[in-house]
Amino acid sequence: MFPLRIGEGTMHLMKKSRIVLLCLTAVMLFAGIVSYRDYGISWDEPNMFNVGQYAYNAVFNGQPWATDQGQRYYGTTVELALHAIQVMTGLTDPADIFAQRHFFTYLIFVFGVLVFFFLVKHVFESETLGVVGSLMLFLSPVIFGHAFFNSRDVPNLVFFTLCMYTLIRLLEERSLTWVLLHAAATALLLSTRITGLMLVGMTGLFLFLDLLLEWRSEGTIWKTSFLGIVYLVLAALGTIALWPFLWENPVSHFLEAYRWSTQLPPGGFYMGAKMVGVIWHYIPVWIAITTPPLYTFAFFVGCASIVTVFMKKNIRRAYVQVRLWLLVAAWLILPIAAVVVLQQGIHGGYRHVFFVYPAFLLFAVEGCRAAYAAVTSLKNEKVAVYGSRALWGVLVLSFLNTAAWMVRNHPEEHLYFSIPARLVEGNFELDYWGLTFRKGFDYVLSSDSRPLVSIYPTSSPGWSTMNVLTPEQRQRVQLVNDVNQADYVLDNYRDHDYTHTFQKDKEVHAVTVDGLKVLSVYKMR
Repeated sequence: MFPLRIGEGTMHLMKKSRIVLLCLTAVMLFAGIVSYRDYGISWDEPNMFNVGQYAYNAVFNGQPWATDQGQRYYGTTVELALHAIQVMTGLTDPADIFAQRHFFTYLIFVFGVLVFFFLVKHVFESETLGVVGSLMLFLSPVIFGHAFFNSRDVPNLVFFTLCMYTLIRLLEERSLTWVLLHAAATALLLSTRITGLMLVGMTGLFLFLDLLLEWRSEGTIWKTSFLGIVYLVLAALGTIALWPFLWENPVSHFLEAYRWSTQLPPGGFYMGAKMVGVIWHYIPVWIAITTPPLYTFAFFVGCASIVTVFMKKNIRRAYVQVRLWLLVAAWLILPIAAVVVLQQGIHGGYRHVFFVYPAFLLFAVEGCRAAYAAVTSLKNEKVAVYGSRALWGVLVLSFLNTAAWMVRNHPEEHLYFSIPARLVEGNFELDYWGLTFRKGFDYVLSSDSRPLVSIYPTSSPGWSTMNVLTPEQRQRVQLVNDVNQADYVLDNYRDHDYTHTFQKDKEVHAVTVDGLKVLSVYKMR
């Protein structure tokens, strides 16, 4: 543990941090309530809706499981729950259905931010740093945007974070209670995305490391071994219970899903070219260019701080002290290494491994702690006081600046970049999930008074966006698949490597985010 020492003001700061946490929770809920209807439809949402529908019909109506591989092998915990809520509320209009999905997906993210608070608080023994970490996660524009429309990767981030918290507590306390909680969290993770197997491997690895260091203590070895076996059994049973696809032939069906997930090829657009394989720096670069700069700077400070601590200690003798940070490092590094080595199917930024981002933020919080400790330990008391205030000021200004950017660019938070637009354009994927098509439809329908307009969207989400338009708007739109029959073309550039292929003089509107043009509306006739 690396507690934050603040002297006599510690209790006062703890009380303040609890108030801030309550305020943050209220703000998160308010942000969701006022925002959840503003988003378009992401590329995968129609398919994930079908996943939930098939799962619901299989469980409650006795219908056969989906045969399409893109729907058959996905974990169904979140999708089944979202569809069950839809059935219970009786919604029938697609705009209402997808708005509801966005709201409840966002609530999962809010839960994840609170879980991260307790994780950071436990790691640093500081409620103040717990609040700092929670704000970093909440005020991460890309994650915040995905929190509404990405019912796969953001829940995966949340449940992986929950698993890491329960794993840390299990390693520390070795109790049956934490084994049960960790197994339940693992089942929730695995039945959402099969990549949760990495968490099972990390649990086994660190329990094994503990066994190696405790081999002289017979009682401890048997206890650790017993807890490990109980964990595996309960996690397996829990996964089967939460994933109806596994109810028949659980082993063979699980292996089918695993083989399918490992055979998906990588792709996407990176460094100005289409990817044919995963490059080692792909994920680190995407994290760096889509994370607020102060968080990234604090991350490197935190890494330096931890390395310094490790160099001063005998890892074998002080294993319990350094184990936590070995675990956090494994959380960050092993999944990225696995993607590169196995050439797994990653594309569209680093969303498939969003679950490593909380580990990144833990190092960033350590960087904040180390900087604060270094400044407050200065011999010149006046410099220490003003220096500590300056650090808090920089942190608060960073949070305010990021929050202002998110408000200003809502609902395109997922298109945040920390580098200048001129370095992004033509080099990295932009609106690859097609959320901006909604603004294109809104512009056409508000600027053209004709009762019926024909629109040609260049990418699949443009067609799906019809599902979030109002009934009145849908009646006025005729989608066509031939550009020569269209009154308007909506182009997010994805299908032609983010180059602008239509005539410039026909462009009547553009959606821009912080200087980046992410969608164009062309009036063809």
